[in-house]
Amino acid sequence: MMGASAVVADSDGRILLQRRSDSGGWAPPGGVMDIGETLAECAIREVRKETGFDVRIESRRHRRRFTRSRSRAWRSQSGLNGTVRAA
Repeated sequence: MMGASAVVADSDGRILLQRRSDSGGWAPPGGVMDIGETLAECAIREVRKETGFDVRIESRRHRRRFTRSRSRAWRSQSGLNGTVRAA
């Protein structure tokens, strides 16, 4: 599954984090892509869904990481990280 997360910064450079419901940890807003959606569209949609904020993407950083699942198979996770600002 592919997904996107967004670093949402205000004009003072403060970063928005939210408490995760699954682990209780802090994380930027993000989630899994819908079918036919781009990574940028996913990031904007997830920020709106999870925070209520309308944002625009200012910069993009693509990353790929490989993680080992419980079945000991390696799987790829791609995501678009970047900076978004209030629209």
